Amino acid sequence: MAKSGSSGRKYDRQMVDDGGSPCVIDSRTRNLDIAGKLGCLDTEGLADLRQDKAPTVRRGPYKRDQLSVDHIVPRAVVPELDNVIANLELMPLRMNEGKSDRVGSRQADMARKFHKAGLLSDKGLKALLETPR
Repeated sequence: MAKSGSSGRKYDRQMVDDGGSPCVIDSRTRNLDIAGKLGCLDTEGLADLRQDKAPTVRRGPYKRDQLSVDHIVPRAVVPELDNVIANLELMPLRMNEGKSDRVGSRQADMARKFHKAGLLSDKGLKALLETPR
């Protein structure tokens, strides 16, 4: 089923999730922590999530912004990670819109972890590591 994300972009709900991968478990824990710190896990936020709606950020400098999903390793650099759950991270929409497709040490470290876990091909890892920083 295709839906519109908070940015208006169509996305496919079919995600790559091997469930037991340490990368996937870490990403779920990280995203739960992020949502909690942003105040998105209150009664209203959980109700929004159950209805496939973006909850409102209730704490911090992005208060009243919508929660959105971003790619840690940019899909423009490594398209094969587009639907890999471990590559997705929650953040306020305005923060997400201000990001670029830049690759830094965090993206390179995550790509190596994804490769080791079998979530990223040799070709994809090479493409990322050859991207200018």
